[in-house]
Amino acid sequence: MGDYQRGGTRMKKDWEYKTLKEACIQLFAGGDVPKPYISKTKTKEFSVPIYSNGVENEGLYGYTNSAKIKEQAVTISARGTIGATFRRYEPFFPAIRLITAVPNKEILSIDYLFYALKILTIGNSGTSIPQLTIPNIKNISIPIPPLSEQKEIVEYLDSSFAKIDKLKENAAKNLEEAKALFQSALKDALEPKEGWEEKTMGEICEIIRGKRFVRADIVENGVPCIHYGDLYTHYGLSTTKTKGCINPELAKKMRFANKNDVVVVQAGENKWDIGVGVAYMGEEPAAVHDACFILRHQQNPMYISYYLRSSRYHWYLVDYVHEGKICSFLKPALENAPISLPPLSEQQSIVSFLDSLNEKVNTLQQNYSRICDECDALKQAILRQVFE
Repeated sequence: MGDYQRGGTRMKKDWEYKTLKEACIQLFAGGDVPKPYISKTKTKEFSVPIYSNGVENEGLYGYTNSAKIKEQAVTISARGTIGATFRRYEPFFPAIRLITAVPNKEILSIDYLFYALKILTIGNSGTSIPQLTIPNIKNISIPIPPLSEQKEIVEYLDSSFAKIDKLKENAAKNLEEAKALFQSALKDALEPKEGWEEKTMGEICEIIRGKRFVRADIVENGVPCIHYGDLYTHYGLSTTKTKGCINPELAKKMRFANKNDVVVVQAGENKWDIGVGVAYMGEEPAAVHDACFILRHQQNPMYISYYLRSSRYHWYLVDYVHEGKICSFLKPALENAPISLPPLSEQQSIVSFLDSLNEKVNTLQQNYSRICDECDALKQAILRQVFE
């Protein structure tokens, strides 16, 4: 591999360029899912994987009983994560416009094609749903060295990428261990102890439903607002600033979270995520979306916010969630949620301890994101070294 690295420029002199159409014996977009011959799990009858666009689980959609592609191939995501590539060594069925490239084995290996496609900047067509099409990519040229050299390049890249992926894997493992440690500490810290009171959320909080507004109502300047979607994507356990505002006229119809209130998300796509709460610490009241509840109370707001992330609360709440395209729960479920309350001074001590642990988890999360970005950039640098 060292010889390849030192001699890369010399070796590239013998490379020729061909378009994907010229280098592949098949290049096409997948069609419809083969209903009714489909199973979500692999069975004796349905053992052929169906692949579609996407990166999760390498785009596995399900299984069918007949392969459309029996040769080794590379698939290219035409929608969603545009340009994501995967090697397919076994027979499969491509669906939902997934692009399949079957290389001409006499001049091109599947593994080399896989890496050659990763260095390309593949555009997209379409309007509201960006997508790749065969006309987009069929005339894209790739360098094609002799097969023996392709093998050497693939071995070098496989080895390099495996080491990089190991770095990401170790960072992910550290992060997951820290999250598990935090959840264990959270459970222990909130476990009822002598002198604590057993209450329900309805006994200690006034529970107020927000009022409806839509994303299009959110502007840069105006009255602060909290949209339910931002409770998942923008805030942690507390917020002092909101992500957007609504105009003052619309705000006259709204209900507001005040400083120290806790805002609880009432609806979302995942039943395990709804019900989480954010302590609002802003000085100016914020209008709250109707897929949220406002908890007005006399307790430590961060204690309640931590409680709303606890396993005890979520195992209670999940039994009251109505599942559908959007999961949700009704106000009585929150009113009757049990909570153990220590004195206010002890609440503050628990919050300080959990804040310290949570800060360490957040630091690891930031490190993991940084490592992922750096690893992805390193892979691209290695690819450029090889192909450019």
